[in-house]
Amino acid sequence: MDATRTASSLIRAGFDVRTDLARDYKTGRLFPSRLIGTKGIAVVSAIHNGRSLTELTCLHVQRSNEQADAMTDYFPGAYFDSVRQAINHANYIAAR
Repeated sequence: MDATRTASSLIRAGFDVRTDLARDYKTGRLFPSRLIGTKGIAVVSAIHNGRSLTELTCLHVQRSNEQADAMTDYFPGAYFDSVRQAINHANYIAAR
């Protein structure tokens, strides 16, 4: 999915959008690693596909107060195929 279209969809839906950066361990250059949108307690995140600036993958929605626990195999949230599905679910979480 396209990063620009995803970000603009989240902004139109009322989300605060930001991009996390990561550092390449070989060259030391910064590149975008995740796109994150927040609205209330709902968090929508997508991972950049490799070091691509335009492609996103793994669209994920969870509550901001939930944390993964590897000891109990608990991984909060859900993955979605489309931005619209993720926005609808995040709006449902934010409204509760």
